[in-house]
Amino acid sequence: MSVAIVDARGDYGAVIVSGANREIDPAEIELPATLGALLLQSEIPDRVNQTVIYRAPESCRVILNAAPAREAPPEHSLAAGRFAGVDILVVNHVEAA
Repeated sequence: MSVAIVDARGDYGAVIVSGANREIDPAEIELPATLGALLLQSEIPDRVNQTVIYRAPESCRVILNAAPAREAPPEHSLAAGRFAGVDILVVNHVEAA
């Protein structure tokens, strides 16, 4: 669950209750061989997203909504492949920064 917050100056923030997202086991996710599109978002741990991306059929288009913005360790940088396998990256100004 995530709740968007905007303060009096118009600055954006979010309160995120990760709960069940931290318990996702990517081994339990079944992807159909005919899957045409896969939509993921950053409330799911990177390790889960990456596992699912690598298991997606080659013809599948992968879309990642990078919200909520969060710091990533250097090994998860764009150059190191954090977004490898992503065809469309959805960001707002916070994630883009």
